[in-house]
Amino acid sequence: MILRTAARAIGAMMIFGLAAPAVADPVAQAYIRAAGRGAETDGDGYLVARGPECFLVAPRHVIATEIASDKGGKTWHLRKGITVTDSSSTPADGEPEVVVIFQEPEEDLAVLKLHVSPSFKCGSETPAGDGIDRVLGGAIQSGDSGFRIVNLKGGQTTAKPSLALTGLDDAHFSLNTATMGGTSGSVVYHGDMLVGMVVTSAANSGKGDTRVLRQDFIYPRIKPFVKSAGVTVLLKPFLQNGKSGGFDSVVSGTADMRQVLEGMKGINVKEAPPSDYDKDYNLHDPMGADYVLGAQIIVGNVNTLKAVKAPFSFKTPSLPGGKLLEGVLGGNNSTVNVGGKDQRKQLTLRMLVTLQNVKTGQTYTRTFDHTQEFPDDAVLQQVVEQSLERELQKDLPEVMTMAGLT
Repeated sequence: MILRTAARAIGAMMIFGLAAPAVADPVAQAYIRAAGRGAETDGDGYLVARGPECFLVAPRHVIATEIASDKGGKTWHLRKGITVTDSSSTPADGEPEVVVIFQEPEEDLAVLKLHVSPSFKCGSETPAGDGIDRVLGGAIQSGDSGFRIVNLKGGQTTAKPSLALTGLDDAHFSLNTATMGGTSGSVVYHGDMLVGMVVTSAANSGKGDTRVLRQDFIYPRIKPFVKSAGVTVLLKPFLQNGKSGGFDSVVSGTADMRQVLEGMKGINVKEAPPSDYDKDYNLHDPMGADYVLGAQIIVGNVNTLKAVKAPFSFKTPSLPGGKLLEGVLGGNNSTVNVGGKDQRKQLTLRMLVTLQNVKTGQTYTRTFDHTQEFPDDAVLQQVVEQSLERELQKDLPEVMTMAGLT
């Protein structure tokens, strides 16, 4: 695996020579460089996010070297001078930390913890490898050539497609391609399914094929180290125009948010007592949470669909717990024009959802609009409740996905 990085990168481009296809790949890749004996070694790995933490999964031989122990034999230890960059060439900060370096001969695998900035493109949770056995078993019998190797070097992703299997066992499979040094850690897909990670290139195997560690072999081993035990989200009161109007008046929107979050796997929800907030509803103690989530109505209007002659005063109805929309549907909007019993009305809401990473300070926001017609004032309360519930069910998951939590 020990070749000069510049020569290796050029060679990789010559051998692969194809831009990676536009497929929704399930993992984020990383490029690794490390000091070796007399030369530099490099390779790839893939990234796994666990809440605000970022982990690197890579072949053991790329990030570690064997050292003789005092008790005889050899053990694998982390190399010096390791640098890790994401797909945009953004570097991780400082040296990575060892989480685990597997020592068994067939387990060419390691997990490192990275220190990263908010701009570093870490991945989401790693695929478990469900269904790989069926895909590989079928491919070895049929000659299916739907496999491809995706390699990352210096921010440039290249791919070698249309590959077929030449061998298969419980831990590995091999592909009919002549790759070179520096390919270790490249990910292998069948369609958009991650099926493995390259551990031995043809240049080092002495054969004309490339050996791949299966993802359904990798996942059970790394799962205890990278699988999230749960991310804690502190839920702020649902607000209107930046004010809650009293905690009792926001229970409906806050309850909807809690219901959505509790339906997500790996998300633990907590709420701070009213005494923990200042007069502007800022929270100074996140209570050990990983993220703080808040939502508010920033615009709210009720209008008739066409003007008529006889106006009358309209009082904002109360939702369970209080007047949720007081101050939003009040003021100039408290008088509406009606055209008789058949006159329909329209509710317009604009809501803002904000999710902040407590550790990094990075903020994810989503603004969305909702418009709904309704027949008369008697059902406005029900319409507002349904609108909030519907929009929060749709948009909260989008914000959580932006942060890599779903």
